[in-house]
Amino acid sequence: MDNIGERLYELRRKRGLSQEQLGYEVGVSRQTISKWEQNAMQPNLENIQSLSSVLEVDVNYFLSSPSESNSSIENEIAFTEQGVKSNKKNSFLIFGIIFATLCLGAFIYTIIVGLTALTNNKGYVSANTVNIELGLFIIALLISIILLVLSLLFILKFIKANRR
Repeated sequence: MDNIGERLYELRRKRGLSQEQLGYEVGVSRQTISKWEQNAMQPNLENIQSLSSVLEVDVNYFLSSPSESNSSIENEIAFTEQGVKSNKKNSFLIFGIIFATLCLGAFIYTIIVGLTALTNNKGYVSANTVNIELGLFIIALLISIILLVLSLLFILKFIKANRR
């Protein structure tokens, strides 16, 4: 790869983009992408910045000498793939933490509402309290506990798997 056009073509193909898709992302026509790849035209600095952003490479990839970029394209792609995997891992962890927080909130809410309903706000079980209320309270409490434990196990397993 001796020039920007060849570098652009190779990178676009490795990313699985058509000229039309890349043009849309960069904000130029398919014909412009074609001219850049054929070295009939050169992209300006603003377009190079857009290309770098869309193709997830450093601007220097297009501006550096051919010998530097030949060895760096594989490094850029590997670095990008590693970043994507890292973002997915972080998303799972954030989801787990949010879910655990919601489960903890449901657990606390179940205890407060359940005990309030069962004790009639006076601290003791009244004679009018129906057994089904106690049964529903226990079921809701067990479900909350199970969900909380599962979410905490998910988070711990995730953390343990990512330490390796």
